[in-house]
Amino acid sequence: MPTKLLLPPPQPKQELFLNDHHKYVIFGGSRGGGKSFALDLKGILACEKYSGFKYTILRRTFPELKDNHIEPLKRILRVGEKDALARYNASDKNMVFPNGSVIRF
Repeated sequence: MPTKLLLPPPQPKQELFLNDHHKYVIFGGSRGGGKSFALDLKGILACEKYSGFKYTILRRTFPELKDNHIEPLKRILRVGEKDALARYNASDKNMVFPNGSVIRF
C-alpha cells in the first residue's frame, strides 16, 4: 500500500499562502504565527508534485534551522521509519524524496 502524506489542516493565512501562485509572496507576522510551518508545507507539496524540484530553506544559524525546519520535517515525512516519505542526509543537510526532489538546508 502506498504511503500517504498526512498533514494537519492549515490555518486561514497559511491556506492563502499555500494556494497563492505568484512568483513572489510575502508572508509576515509575529512570532508563532505559523510562517515556518507554511513554508515547510509548501516545500513538501512542491517536492511531491514536481520530480527533481529543489527547495532551499535558510536560517541565520544551524540550530534555528534544525529546530524550526529539519526536525519538524523529519516528523512529518516520517524520516527513519519504514514508511518514510523522504530520507534525510545529515552530512549534505538535505531531505531527498523518491522522485529526486530535494529540500536543502
